[in-house]
Amino acid sequence: MKLSKICEEIEYTLLQGSLETEVRDIIYDSRKIAPETMFVCMVGAVTDGHKYIPDAVEKEASVIVLEKEEEAAQIPENITVLKVESARLALALMSAALFDHPARKLVTIGLTGTKGKTTTTYMIKKVLEMAGKKVGLIGTIGAMIGEEHLPSKNTTPESYELHRMFAAMVEAGCEYVVMEVSSQGLKLDRTAGILFDYGIFTNLSPDHIGPAEHASFEEYMECKSLLFRQCRIGIVNADDEHVDGILKGHTCEVKTFSAEREADLMASDIGFINEDGKLGMHFKVSGCMDCQAKVHIPGRFSVYNSMVTMLVCHLAGISDEAILEGLSKVQVKGRVEMLPVSKDYTLIIEKKAENLYRTISQKIKNLPTSNQAVKQSVLRTQQLNLTPQESEQLSKYVSDDTYVKQQKEDIEELASMFKDMLGKPDDDMDTPFVKELESHFVSTEDFAASYSFIIEGIKKPLYVAIQNGELEIHYGQEEKIDVVAKLSRDVLQSIIDGRMTFQRAFMTGEMTAKGNFKTLRMLDQIFVF
Repeated sequence: MKLSKICEEIEYTLLQGSLETEVRDIIYDSRKIAPETMFVCMVGAVTDGHKYIPDAVEKEASVIVLEKEEEAAQIPENITVLKVESARLALALMSAALFDHPARKLVTIGLTGTKGKTTTTYMIKKVLEMAGKKVGLIGTIGAMIGEEHLPSKNTTPESYELHRMFAAMVEAGCEYVVMEVSSQGLKLDRTAGILFDYGIFTNLSPDHIGPAEHASFEEYMECKSLLFRQCRIGIVNADDEHVDGILKGHTCEVKTFSAEREADLMASDIGFINEDGKLGMHFKVSGCMDCQAKVHIPGRFSVYNSMVTMLVCHLAGISDEAILEGLSKVQVKGRVEMLPVSKDYTLIIEKKAENLYRTISQKIKNLPTSNQAVKQSVLRTQQLNLTPQESEQLSKYVSDDTYVKQQKEDIEELASMFKDMLGKPDDDMDTPFVKELESHFVSTEDFAASYSFIIEGIKKPLYVAIQNGELEIHYGQEEKIDVVAKLSRDVLQSIIDGRMTFQRAFMTGEMTAKGNFKTLRMLDQIFVF
């Protein structure tokens, strides 16, 4: 594609070269530069893309896009150079052009908020699919085209990756895309240039405040609010105390949902249901829809998530009958997911225990119905082979249902027995926290360091190394270590859950460390929870 076509929607200054230059791909990672590519020099919190201009020259990039005009002096005349005010914004708009503006060929639904984004995107996707639509999804768990999974490092991917995914969805015949729009994604222009058909606000509470994220709650809210300046219709939770702040400066048509006040869609008569061992909620809606609804996900939060799903699907032209049918059948993997066990028990899978319960469901087909039966079953089961990691990750159930409360007691005792029976874990079997750290790693190309975490109760230290933007992580002893840190499982889990930072844990004494202090502080930038 000619450079002139790629640059149609950006503001730039041509410093040298020609707009007739052919560009076959856009690169923002210097390791991927090749002939006939455009290299975009992005400036981040840790690295500055301008330092890789010599690499771009050596690898024969045909175009270099930069923010700092003085850096053009080192670029040969045979390479075209563009100056822009914001390389991130330019990357977003040029990526959209490179892939022929795929977002404009989809009905785009973007969700922002502190809680409920992942669950609600899944609910919307499932209801639309049950109505016969093909739907793409982008979020915390990666991306999906139908049931095909595509990996992604960020909740909201970098703009180039985002448009590449959109293009793949269009190619696969998707009509809709539902995506989580993070505050960081909005702040860093990853969604710039996309006019969402529907922007959704779930709720807001203090989160993601700290180094490399947001300086304050006010900034966090301001970034969230940007979605409602780039969507056609905004759908917001009228019951959230921060809704006015979210709508500040909005340019969209606003639709509201509520369980407490007048709104476009209102829920009332909310209650729990237990249908053949399936827990859930029933409620009545009024306003733009007037009907009884139910969802087999227990908790008042699921009513709010359901109202979002109902309202956006209604506005998108899906029939009320299809919405209600889809909602009654929807289950979100690992999000208060119901699995049939027996007529007396309901198994609830919550977020971080998903893999564990899938393992248990394969190893024990029918859970016993009493503590005594549990003991007898365990004693005669020869091929259970649950790891301590599996037993320790049994989640805490939250429900008013008597059967579920009893199950909680039984399963906790079961976990304790498993732990005692299995004894000490094999070193290669006990690998807690590895996947969580891997999934929240933020690549920093110009940073290299090695860490050893001594975690209370785990025999071998957790080794973490960063080199050339790549992460190496495993349990074991290594010789060259920049920082040695010591902490408990609970403290590390609190960091992963976003309730604490590495810096705060160190300052409060909940984590001790020795080594390079500057390297220690970088932990909150390379792992963003």
